[in-house]
Amino acid sequence: MIVWEASSELVPSTETYMLYQYTSQSDITTAHNEKLTAPAQEKHAFEAAAPEKHIERMRSIKEEKGEIGIALSEIWAGITIEEKRGGESVDIGFACHDGTYNIDFAVHTLSVDPNIEGVLQDTSCPTFLPRNRDGQEIAIASYIICIVGNYSKKNQYKFLGCGLSQELLQLSAQTAARLWAELDIVPVVIPDSEGGSLLSGRTVDPTLGVDELADSLSRKCLSFFGPNSQPRVQVDFTNKVEVDLASRAQLTALAQYEQSVNSSSWSAAVKYSQALKQSGKKMAFFSATPQGGGVALMRHALIRFCHLLGVDCTWWVPKPKPEVFRVTKTNHNILQGVAAPGERLTEERQQLIKDWIFSNANRYWTRPGGPLAPRSQGGVDCVFVDDPQMPAIVEIAKAQDPTRPVVFRSHIQIRSDLAAQPETPAAGVWNWLWSQAQHADPFISHPVAAFVPSAVGQASLGYMPATTDWFDGLNKELSNFDTEYYLHEFNTQCLRQRMTTLQYPKRDYIIQIARFDPSKAFQMS
Repeated sequence: MIVWEASSELVPSTETYMLYQYTSQSDITTAHNEKLTAPAQEKHAFEAAAPEKHIERMRSIKEEKGEIGIALSEIWAGITIEEKRGGESVDIGFACHDGTYNIDFAVHTLSVDPNIEGVLQDTSCPTFLPRNRDGQEIAIASYIICIVGNYSKKNQYKFLGCGLSQELLQLSAQTAARLWAELDIVPVVIPDSEGGSLLSGRTVDPTLGVDELADSLSRKCLSFFGPNSQPRVQVDFTNKVEVDLASRAQLTALAQYEQSVNSSSWSAAVKYSQALKQSGKKMAFFSATPQGGGVALMRHALIRFCHLLGVDCTWWVPKPKPEVFRVTKTNHNILQGVAAPGERLTEERQQLIKDWIFSNANRYWTRPGGPLAPRSQGGVDCVFVDDPQMPAIVEIAKAQDPTRPVVFRSHIQIRSDLAAQPETPAAGVWNWLWSQAQHADPFISHPVAAFVPSAVGQASLGYMPATTDWFDGLNKELSNFDTEYYLHEFNTQCLRQRMTTLQYPKRDYIIQIARFDPSKAFQMS
């Protein structure tokens, strides 16, 4: 796993500036100690006053009750940058937005000029601008991480998202991934076509400054968040899932993945991805929903990774129909042997599912250029169907292009013992499922032999476990500051539901995070 080396308080040495360092990384360049050549200059300083009474109240509660959660104000940021004097200095514009108004801003200058005046007041973040581009990329990112981190702690803010300009991406591509990894801030890179650069902004207003663009970026970033303070799941008009806000949210960098595996695994990934790119191959995944379950978590991560590799990989979901979802959930329970005894997959319900799948396919996916169209009409080269909700996709894909590879992947527990008994509800659901899934080329199961009914031939059977992304929001490491924020949020939700709050660290807990699903949960008495 990647480790971000920095002081827990985001306070590097003031004598010799230690740039924040990614251990064992190459593309996100490993930094080294550099002597200061010039301090930073504040053209405009942040003016927000730290909430001293709130901070004191949080401190006293920690001491009196032994609680470590902290209440933070949730805000959004915008950051942009502009080169000055032929690359001899850069202006960095910061803006903060509380969801209603802009509440603060600043403009700082980093320069290689040793005679610059106006020393930055926040001396915990002394910095410089090296002359070489690699050094500048690291210095800019490290400076932004340090300034934003210190600002959020000083003012008791939790930055949820940060709009970044195209200029910042060009000068310091690593900034986005580091905001996510080190400060738990969703970095949203605004495209040029949406006003995400000084260049595009100045076609309308030639006098546009970095402070104005930063303010605009903070508002654009805010628009991608929903009422639950999380980025909205994006699905386009053809029901393609636009992962990571259509790749605007740049959470990761390839170097992180490379350092998370051994060299052989990485070489294999690069080899096959290059082969797919060079041959122009396209892949498409189909599942029932764009969020909520383990399949959705894996697909978000996989599409994100494929995008970084340059592989043409897309993910499609049907238009929601609650009546159908109730039936497919019942089918899921029947296959696992946990449904009510009287539940059956009737012919009427089978037709309901079939009509739903064919309606979506005909409306969105089989037209020329759609993912299920024949390859000769722009369809994808390989189709992946996840789980038992939409097995008819296998049939449709084969009807459109009989020689195209189609993979059916079964992530769930299927009680093969019940499926083998003709009169059981599980047998009825399995026979319906297998009548369509059998046309897939391989049948990929969760790696438990008991989950595979005997009808699946060994020649077409494969096993693959569920996977997880080390760098997404469920798995990446958090600072103590962010951990305390989430503990407070958890207890707040408990209070809203009239539930007992978490008494950590006064009590120790054994915590299991799992679905309410017999194949994914421990049996605990």
